[in-house]
Amino acid sequence: MRTRTKRPWIAALLAACYPGLGHVYLRSWVRAVLWSMLTLTTVALVVPDGAFTGVELTPSALAATVGSLPTDALVATAGIAAMNVVDAFLLANRQDARPDPEDEAPQCPACSRELDIDLDFCHWCTTRFDEVSEDGAESAVGSDQ
Repeated sequence: MRTRTKRPWIAALLAACYPGLGHVYLRSWVRAVLWSMLTLTTVALVVPDGAFTGVELTPSALAATVGSLPTDALVATAGIAAMNVVDAFLLANRQDARPDPEDEAPQCPACSRELDIDLDFCHWCTTRFDEVSEDGAESAVGSDQ
């Protein structure tokens, strides 16, 4: 059974802290750069010039400045941030959903269906197997059909 290598909630939390950081955690470098650039471009285009000049770096001063921004700027930046978080979360889920090649069951050489490794025959086409080779492939000796 395969264990999760990347946690989707960590990717989402990192993406919420800074756009693209969740994708860096997932080692999706191109997406990380694209999300960062998209966020910076959106802020540069929709936030009025001089909106943050002369603002103290205290939480109350920043909150007041953000509250005075136009609604369309807030919606645009919040929308991009939300899509970034969702994308990081879904990408982490998709990466963990990939099947592990080592977990794949062997296939019957006669009918190409998945075999039960506890049986010495194919339960689909009843082909018996004589021996198991070193690479895990079973050799068929005949058919009971």
